[in-house]
Amino acid sequence: MFLGSSPAQRIWPIGRYLWYLFWCSLLALGLVLAHWQYQRAADKRQLQSHADIWRPDQAAQSQPSSGQAIEIQGHWLLQHSYWLDNRQYQGAVGVALITPLINTQGEVFLVDRGFEATGGHRQSLALPAEGPSELVTVRGIWQSWQSKQPLVLGQLQEGNRLQALLAQDWQQRLHPLELAYLGVLHQHNGTRPAWWQPLAMPPERHLGYAMQWLLLALLAALMALMADPWRKAKCGDQE
Repeated sequence: MFLGSSPAQRIWPIGRYLWYLFWCSLLALGLVLAHWQYQRAADKRQLQSHADIWRPDQAAQSQPSSGQAIEIQGHWLLQHSYWLDNRQYQGAVGVALITPLINTQGEVFLVDRGFEATGGHRQSLALPAEGPSELVTVRGIWQSWQSKQPLVLGQLQEGNRLQALLAQDWQQRLHPLELAYLGVLHQHNGTRPAWWQPLAMPPERHLGYAMQWLLLALLAALMALMADPWRKAKCGDQE
């Protein structure tokens, strides 16, 4: 005789509904966050592709913004070169070469010419021997100085090493010249690697986060199906 299951047996218990509601919520949250990170990566790529390079010879322009690409032409003021101490690049410890540059309009820019590894030693480090300054084109990323001055413990200058870049200090060094804008141009087309990067997250990082959220969403779906305690109990009753 065929016995059909009763309506009560076909209805899930309230606990099973809550179980799937919980994991489906995690699945939906993961998919939403993955899409959000993917969209942010696409937006930043589009912004980078349309970003204008700031040049001082452009008419009616404002000052460069922090993180903006910048290009200037001029001559190095080699007599004002210093090492910026305690820099790091790819796990190595070293210094960065800082040299002001005066452009063809007579404006002075402070330029970070890249990283030099020292192995962490505190020995005297000679400045590079350079000939007469010729006209150079410098490309890189601009970093605006914050209104809050960095904390300096001890002397600001130790030989040809500086512990920090202070606007007032450089204004005194360059007098009667003045810095055109309060900030540093981190050179990217020099002979030394560029150690500084803006804090803004690159598109590749957003894509990585999107993949992580997508994997977590798929894991939530698998957990809902494979770890369902009522499913296991039903399988045990059928044996």
